Amino acid sequence: MEQHPTWASTLGDRRWNDRWQDDSLEAIRRRHDHDIETLTKLTKIDRAALSPADQLNYDLFKEDYENDVEGFQYRWYLLPLNQLGGVQTVNQLADALRFESVKDYEDWLARLKALPARIDQTIALMRLGIKQRIVHPKVVLQRVPAQIDHQIVDDPKASPLYKPFARFPSRIAATDQARLAA
Repeated sequence: MEQHPTWASTLGDRRWNDRWQDDSLEAIRRRHDHDIETLTKLTKIDRAALSPADQLNYDLFKEDYENDVEGFQYRWYLLPLNQLGGVQTVNQLADALRFESVKDYEDWLARLKALPARIDQTIALMRLGIKQRIVHPKVVLQRVPAQIDHQIVDDPKASPLYKPFARFPSRIAATDQARLAA
């Protein structure tokens, strides 16, 4: 969950609500090494000793990690966005999160402050992909420019990233609401 904080957030695990996934090449390689290590540890579990339900969980878990390890060789990480998601659609995360406390809003602000680094990582991966001739077909990216345009606004309050600050629960004090919205 720590390595995939936005996924953790959508599942309700709020421990890393203040950050994005690290998509630096170093972090990607570390995650890959961890995946290999996890599969090695998994072989030490006696599957036959598990209940039928746990055997199914074991099989699904193993398949997921095997797919990730096998897929690494194809360098999918060099395609960090497509028409369905990427840095151009990060505002959709706000729709999946609960904004119930001051900390929830402060976490979102921390994520917003870290967004330029996430964008830079995306650009770096895409540039490397171009150098290695790993790019999406044109049709896959046709909608991306409009998605980016949707993020560019003159008034910050019109930004889809601002959406959480347009509505606060009544339990958050008016002073905190004003501070957070500003």
